[in-house]
Amino acid sequence: MKYFIVLFYFVSLAFASEPQAIEGFWKTFDLRHHPRTIIKFYRVDNEYRADIYKILDDMPHSQLCDHCKGINKNKSLEGMTIIHGLQFMNSEWKNGEVLDTDSGNTYNCKIKLSKNNEQMLFRAYIKNPILGKTLRWERLQT
Repeated sequence: MKYFIVLFYFVSLAFASEPQAIEGFWKTFDLRHHPRTIIKFYRVDNEYRADIYKILDDMPHSQLCDHCKGINKNKSLEGMTIIHGLQFMNSEWKNGEVLDTDSGNTYNCKIKLSKNNEQMLFRAYIKNPILGKTLRWERLQT
């Protein structure tokens, strides 16, 4: 039995996401699964961040962060860092914060990737992950 547990542990590690698996370009979708932006995830020191790389043409609102507060107020959305603070733990990226550019509000967030690392389950929430929404985003091949 002890050998089975050790074998299971190493097999599960082989299928776990690697920290850098999140890096690269992702196509984001809203709650109705309409394309919104292309974002780029990257690592800075011990955290992962994401910037808006491109706004997709069918977005109905301004290309400026009209509702943002502080240093992001009325700044261009393209190039803006909207996710920061993500840390890789137990096959997930947790403890992040996301800026909702439509409202200017910030939320906690966490991310989990599909087994093939081609889809991202992005969850934004207030205080508790149970009280949030999950969006499915797709990796872009570069």
